[in-house]
Order: sequence, then structure tokens, then C-alpha cells
Amino acid sequence: MGAVETARDALFGNPPQPNMEPSREGLLAAITELQQNITGIVSGIPAYEDVADLPAVTVDDNGKQGRVYDAVDPENNGFWIVQSGAWVVDTSFQDALEGAVQPLVDEAQAWAEGTEPGGPGTYSAKEGAELSEAWATGTEPGGPGTKSAQQIVDEIDTGTMLRQAESPEAGLLITNSGEAFAVVSDPEAGGAIYRNTPSSNLYNTAAKVTGYYIQSSTGALSPNVSAAVSADIPCSPGDQFTISTNGNRQAEVAFYTGPNATGPILPVNTTLDPKTVTAPATAAFMKLTVAFPGKPEPSQIMVNAGAVALPYEPFGSTAELVSVWPPSSAGATLHLAGSGISYVESARSGTLIRNGFVAFPVPNLTAAPCRVNLRDNRIGGVQLRDGSDDSAPDKILGTDLGGNHGYRISECTANGHGKVTADEGSVWAQSGVESVLVKVLDANKLLMARRTTNAFMTTGTWTHVSGATNTGNIVITAQLGKSWFPPHKNYSIRVMVDGVTIEDQTGDWPYSRDVKIVESCDFISRPDYIAWWVANGGASGAPVNAAASYTQTLTHYFDRDGQLTIYCDWLVLKSTAMEYLRGFQVGLLGSPLSIVVPGAVPFTYQGNSIDYSRGAAANLTVAGNEAIKFDAAKLQATGEYGSRALTLWSDAIFATGFLPIGDVAPGVRRTRVANLALEIETSGKIYGRVLDIGARTAAAGERYSMAAYRHIIPRSSARLSLYTVRTPDGGAYVYADWIDKPGLDRLPLPDDLIGRNFTVVEARGVTLSAGIVAGSLPVVVANGVAALILRVD
Repeated sequence: MGAVETARDALFGNPPQPNMEPSREGLLAAITELQQNITGIVSGIPAYEDVADLPAVTVDDNGKQGRVYDAVDPENNGFWIVQSGAWVVDTSFQDALEGAVQPLVDEAQAWAEGTEPGGPGTYSAKEGAELSEAWATGTEPGGPGTKSAQQIVDEIDTGTMLRQAESPEAGLLITNSGEAFAVVSDPEAGGAIYRNTPSSNLYNTAAKVTGYYIQSSTGALSPNVSAAVSADIPCSPGDQFTISTNGNRQAEVAFYTGPNATGPILPVNTTLDPKTVTAPATAAFMKLTVAFPGKPEPSQIMVNAGAVALPYEPFGSTAELVSVWPPSSAGATLHLAGSGISYVESARSGTLIRNGFVAFPVPNLTAAPCRVNLRDNRIGGVQLRDGSDDSAPDKILGTDLGGNHGYRISECTANGHGKVTADEGSVWAQSGVESVLVKVLDANKLLMARRTTNAFMTTGTWTHVSGATNTGNIVITAQLGKSWFPPHKNYSIRVMVDGVTIEDQTGDWPYSRDVKIVESCDFISRPDYIAWWVANGGASGAPVNAAASYTQTLTHYFDRDGQLTIYCDWLVLKSTAMEYLRGFQVGLLGSPLSIVVPGAVPFTYQGNSIDYSRGAAANLTVAGNEAIKFDAAKLQATGEYGSRALTLWSDAIFATGFLPIGDVAPGVRRTRVANLALEIETSGKIYGRVLDIGARTAAAGERYSMAAYRHIIPRSSARLSLYTVRTPDGGAYVYADWIDKPGLDRLPLPDDLIGRNFTVVEARGVTLSAGIVAGSLPVVVANGVAALILRVD
């Protein structure tokens, strides 16, 4: 075999293979070999510039060769030979070259587009592509009984969507109706495998029939606008059902021979819950009254088959994550969008978590935010909650300050007021009350602030006191109350990805360990702020640099799993009026079902017994228009003390609370919040407390600190909650809660905690000793309400 053939076989195989791709190095070697062969062939042939330069022919010149290389007519370039006493074009070399190369070209063409180029059972590249397409999307590509990939997908039972949302990010759930597993195809998370567990609860609150109750004497439905009954619950004669609630339910339960309360069967059961009822002969459906005048629907109604009351579960089904694809090693991402909504996202825990926030808001004197502002929370690609005011302010300097809150200011309508920028900072009065012209907005509108009180402006005539050039009266016909921002000075922000500071405000950064956004600023009291405006020409004058009352440093720490913990400290710089420091805020956003406050004890709310340790309706304080203040009377005597809250959806939890460190450590917690530890407002917002010992004047040098986490976790049928709060030092806190789930429970802790020492911070109704994490952590749980808090090194 010659060198050229050897080079050919190295490139394409012998025989040539359709899936064999020639390398760059191989092609260069083959071209070099051909060039060397051609050079060797022509090296002994004389070269002439043009045909006219070919030598004269003599008698003995037949067969003599020459090569023309630069003819005036390019067609004459090439090889020439003397035949019959004259120079003629010599085609023998070209014919020989084509004879050697053409078979290679033909062979390559056959393997590219031909039919069975190497004999039966072989495929050209074209045939292979057609075959792949057939097996991907065709019909019975291999003959009767075979299925393409598309046919297999089309035959899968798509079942019921799990947490399907209208958002295109929700993804597609594909289930097999005969199995307990479901595969989620998600455009963000890739895909996940869940274990579906149907709920034992037969009562669907979403399907209840409003406007009716069950008559105790007949079983028929009677109208009443404040009443409601359950939808039909199918049954058979002899079936037993147990009904339990967390409230005072109107007692009637009735059975019927037909749907929609047709054919009531007497007697109607009117004993109090919990109770077990048995379907009589001919019974096909059961109903119960769930709401009645004076007895609103309890937040938890459990109807389960059998004679034993089971712990409450929401109607429907729960899904426990088994695995996710791409795998958790895929990492996490920080996405910065300037003044838009940025986010941190990670699937490394096995669940896709996203926390949204505004990192770099556009400054606006009368509109929040003026610093990092928390926004939406997503789990598995589905938005769980979103709001523009979910950052906690403090009750300090006479008002709610920080987060999205500032001091009061008014946008005043004063047509033709005649004031200009030079008049800003001037003082005006009405009936002995003074105000300051802060900013001229236009010819008819001004920003004005009361000089000594944190109140809005009043309409009417305001006369000049001092500081203005244009001293004509200001006649206010309308005012719009607002807040001014920022209420601080010396603001700074720094963004770090895995410890490296980044300068850009837009872009994407993958990370492996954490993202930190560090803010600091110095808060100024309202009187000091106003005094600066008066002395320095209002809002258009010199930037405010009055003496600060206190300073705050705040770090948003996003861990490897995309979960958020906020580290914060406050340092008092001079005597400062202080009521309380909140630390965290959770708005009533999305459609949560209930709120659990671990460590709460039963108490009476508007005549009803409420137990937040087991959960109460998320909108309870909204409906009742009365806040709930968790103090010593509503919290357990020992152990965690109003330090966290769990907001529950049917398949997710928003867990918020303080780590047991700093001024929320167990040794100082009850002293720091002797007045109040937690509050659920009439708006449904949950407010934490780091410090609440009553209104007072804080002295210079006082310092307080805390860490507050905001974690999004999936629900599990095995327990109420399980979540890991990671800390910047590489450690972690593990929280677990149970309600009526007695027995052995193996807590599936993150793999990276294996081998680490742990200590028990608190265990209520849980048997466990300190030790080493060895994968899953077995614990023995008592019946009732139980909780566990661990510190992992």
C-alpha cells in the first residue's frame, strides 16, 4: 500500500466508515503526502513561462516533456509533450491523478449519501440520519410492534398536574397512573422525580357548597348565607369515617341514597367532634355541615376512613422529592438586573429554589425602595409568593423606619405658588404650626414637611417665616401623604460571589459556596434631617450630612442552596427613641393555608380556642381585624420563644425565624423581648422581635445583632417540616417539626454534613443525643407536637 492510500485509510477507515470524522492533523498529513508525491513527479520536467518559450523540436524529441507555468492564456498552463514532431498538451498526468483520486471521491460520496455502501447491513450517513429520525418521531420504525421515542411519550398517561401554574415556568408533569412516581419536566430545573402520596383527608374545602346547612331533624339542606356543607363524599354501607377539627364545627353529619343530598337517611348524627360514623344500609354519599352562623369553618377539618382520627392533612396529595436532574452538582447562579428584579437560584439541594430582590433601586425622594428590597420566592420553578414590601422596618425614632419606610412628607397642590429652587429650605407657618418647603416640583406642586412632628401637611394658607426670596403665601388645596427616602446617609453596598467582590450591576455569575450582599448606612432623626434642609437649601441643596442617631449593617447571605439568611446589627450613636427592633417581616402573599408558630400554647381569640403550635388559618387576623401579640401568655414557659413561624401551602412551606445566636440566643431571648416576641398584624403580616422591652431612650453604645432566615422548602408527608439553615462559617442549624407523627423518623440530612459533630439546641418530644451526622439521622418522636433544633459544626 502506498503512502497516499495509507493516509486515506487513516482519515476514513478501510473500508471508509460513515461515523469516522477526519481530524485536522490527519488532513494536514494527507495533504503533505500528496504534495510531496506531486513535487517528486514534476521535479525532473523543465519549466517554461509560456508556450512560445518551448524549445524547437528536433527529430529525436518525440516524448520530450515540458511544463508551462505563466502563459498569457491560462488555458495553456500545464504539461506539454512532443508528439509527431510538435508540442501538444499532455493529459496523461491529469488522467492518472483523476484515476487515483476519483475512486476515493466516489467511495466517500457513497458512504455519505448512498445505499448500503459497504454491503447489506451497512448505512451511509444519509441513511443513518433518516433511521435516527424514524426512531425519534416516526411510526413503528422497526416494523409492527416497535415504537419511536415520540410514540412512547405520547402513550404516557399525563395524569394530574402537580402544582401546575399558569406561568410557562411551571413545567410539565408526566405521571404513570399505576405507579407512585411522577417525572417533572421543567424548563428551569430540568426534571425531577417525586414520590406522590395521596392525602387521607376526604374533605375538600375548595369544593364545599356554600349557603346551606344540614337540618338535624330531616337531613335535608336548608338555606343560610352564613352556612356551608361539604361536597358529596362517596361511601358504601358499613364504611366508617372519623371526623376531627381544630375548631367548633356545627355537628350535623348525614348519609344519602343519592347525590346532592337526595334521599336522606335518618337519623342525622349530631354528636360533637371528634367522632366516628358508620354508613347505614343503602347509603351512597355522606355530607357534613362545615360552617354555620356563629360557627365559622375551622381551618382544619379532617375526614378520614376508619375508626381512628388521623393527623390533619390537606386534601389532595403531597409529593416528596426523590431526585432532580440536572444533578445537584450543577451549581447555583446570581443574576443581577440593575434596578430590576435580580435573583439567586440553585438546585443543589435537590429542589430548585429562587429568591428575587431589587439590588440597585433608582433613587426617588418620595418612593421606596432606597436599598436592597426583597421580592418573590419560587420553588420548583413556580412562584410561591411575591410582594414589594417584605423587608422589615424597626419602630425607632418615633416611626417605622428602614426597609420600605421613611419619615412623612406631603406632595402639596398649590396652584401658581410662585416658588423657585432658591426658596427650598424656607420655613412657613399656619396657626402656629411650622413646615418646611423641601422641594419645588413644578409651577403648581411642592413637597413640604412638618417641621417638628412626623405628620402630613394640612390644606389652607401658609405664611412665610424665614428663608424664602418669594414670600407670597402658599395656599394648599390638596395634599398627598408620602414618605421621604432615604432616611439615612453614608449608604454603601457591596456584592460578593464566593468571596470575590463584583462591580457590575447586571450579569450572571455562577457560584459554588455563597453570595453576600453587604449594606451599611447611618440613620438620621427627623428633626436633624429637617434642620439640615433648613440650613442648606432643602432637597436641592447640599447632600444631607447631619449627625446620625444609629448605624446599621445588614448582609443578605445566600447559601449554596439558594436559601437566604439576613445578618444584621444595630449600633446606637447617640440618645435615640426606641420602641422595638423587628428583624424579620413576612407578608401575607400568595395563597397560604395556615401559619404555625412553634412553641405557642393554646389561647382564646375572639371567643375561640386557637393553638398556633398546630396551626391556624393564615388569614385569621385579617378576618378578625385584630392582631395577635405573642407574649409570655401565648408562648411556652421554656424553650424557643416566638423565634420562628412556618407559613404553609399544600406542597410548600415558607420558614422564617431567628437563629439562636446574638441577641436571640436562648440565654438572653426572654429578657430581650420581655414585652413581645412575635406579632401577626391585621394585614396578615408576621413581624419578629429582636428587642422589645417597651418604649425607651436607647443610650449611645448600645448594640444588638441577629440572624434571620427565610427558607422555602417542600412539604413532606413524613413530618411537618425539615430544613437546614447554613451559616457562613460552614456550619448549619437543622430544624424539624412534627404534629401527631409518633415513632422512628430518619431525617435525610444533606450529604455534605456527614461526619460532622452536632449538638442539640432544643428537643421537644424528640429523643436524641449529641453525636456525629452519619447520613440520615434517626430520631424517636413522641405523639403530639414535637420539635428539634440542632447545631452542626
